Amino acid sequence: MPNIGYICYNTLRVNAVTGKELVKRHVKSGWRIDRIHGSHHIIEKDNVTVPIPVHAGKDLPVGTVKAILKITGLKI
Repeated sequence: MPNIGYICYNTLRVNAVTGKELVKRHVKSGWRIDRIHGSHHIIEKDNVTVPIPVHAGKDLPVGTVKAILKITGLKI
């Protein structure tokens, strides 16, 4: 029986998403782009900073997307 009250990110199904799309979704949900360092956009909200890799239209690995979603609490 699954626990109620939290999201299990190991079973979360994530569609292929690029870094650019992930940044757009976070900005729409209240995060702001703090700075861009090379190919990484660093987003910030409530003193929490998260780097998101943005590499020339390539999809992010599923584990990377899950880790970012776990830190930010955003649901896709």
